[in-house]
Formats: sequence, C-alpha cells, structure tokens
Amino acid sequence: MFATWNVKVVSTIQIIIIIIFALIFFILSPKALKSLESLLNIWEDELKDKSISEIVIGSVGLILGFLIAFLVSQPLFIIPGAYVGSALSVILYGMLGYLGVKIALKNKDEIILKNKRDPGIK
Repeated sequence: MFATWNVKVVSTIQIIIIIIFALIFFILSPKALKSLESLLNIWEDELKDKSISEIVIGSVGLILGFLIAFLVSQPLFIIPGAYVGSALSVILYGMLGYLGVKIALKNKDEIILKNKRDPGIK
C-alpha cells in the first residue's frame, strides 16, 4: 500500500512543480525575449561600426583563443569534485576567447599591413 502511495505522491509533486515552473517561464519569457532582442540590437549596432577586416580578424582571434582554451582545459576535467573541472573550463574558455579577440584586434594593423606586403604564394 505504501509503495503505490509513494509513487502517487511523488508523481503529484512532480506535476505540481512542472506546472509552477511552466507558469514562471510563461510570465518571464516576454521580458527575457525583449532583453535578448535589445542586447542583439546593441551588438548589431556595434558591428555596423566595424569593418569586415576587423570582424574577420576578431573571429580568427576568438577561434585561436578557443583552441588554446580547449588544449589547456583538457587536464582540468581530471580534477575531482562535482563540476569543478567544468566550471574552470567555462571560465578558461571565456577568458582566453576574450583575450584572443583583444590581442587580434590590437594587432590588426600589423596583420593587415603584413598581408598587403606579402600576398602569399600563388
């Protein structure tokens, strides 16, 4: 009797929790979408001011930063503890991705001038 009663109680509690969270997200989703839309508009306005070469160089810097973060973060997953390695990996990806973009954009003039002088091998 108690086994079936426990299953019914647990199922009822789960359904109540699902309904509560569904209502919370139903109420908050329009505000979240408006915030996301305004953030994307800000990013779009900032990208409009950049040249194509700056966007490409920044993207390459981001990819190189992520590549370095991938190589460095592999040993972090060995760290014992719940989600410690994953949390450190996410932080590392953010830091090195940002650093890659900043370094690439800081040296963009040197990269562009070097490519103009030496167009490469045909």
